[in-house]
Amino acid sequence: MVFAFTTAGAQTTYGIKAGGNIATLAGAEGVTTKIGFHVGGVIDFKMSEKFSLQPELLYSTQGAGSVAESSYKINFNYLNLPIIAKYYLAEGISLEAGPQVGVAVTLEDSEGTDLELTHENFDYGLNLGGGYELPTGLFVQVRYYLGLMNISLADDYKNSVMQFSVGYKF
Repeated sequence: MVFAFTTAGAQTTYGIKAGGNIATLAGAEGVTTKIGFHVGGVIDFKMSEKFSLQPELLYSTQGAGSVAESSYKINFNYLNLPIIAKYYLAEGISLEAGPQVGVAVTLEDSEGTDLELTHENFDYGLNLGGGYELPTGLFVQVRYYLGLMNISLADDYKNSVMQFSVGYKF
């Protein structure tokens, strides 16, 4: 994929990003949001003045909190690969959308109980959001991830994550 884009005349930049997550499990009863983070790298293939493709590799802490017990958390840590298509509305301002796949690194609760037998190790869904990039390479993004896969083997719920990111492209 990298070879195809670089030979097609795309301007390629590399970068890093990090930020906060507000995650929950859509469809699950008795849960609330959980604050987490994400960190990783990006490659931006600028195809034209108006369009670029940005694959990312992110470590992301997701899951949910409990309504009944504030100290109880469901901790799902993923290695995510979003492929984001960016359309530039104006200089530096972009709308972003694209698919994402994720593989769970850990699935446990705050008491240390392993949840791998009751939950899927794989997840996929869609991202929607926007961003702003300064000419210096500094950028900010806001993105919503909607999980499309039922990650519980017993119940019907999906990952739902709001992300706020800051990054830098070299």
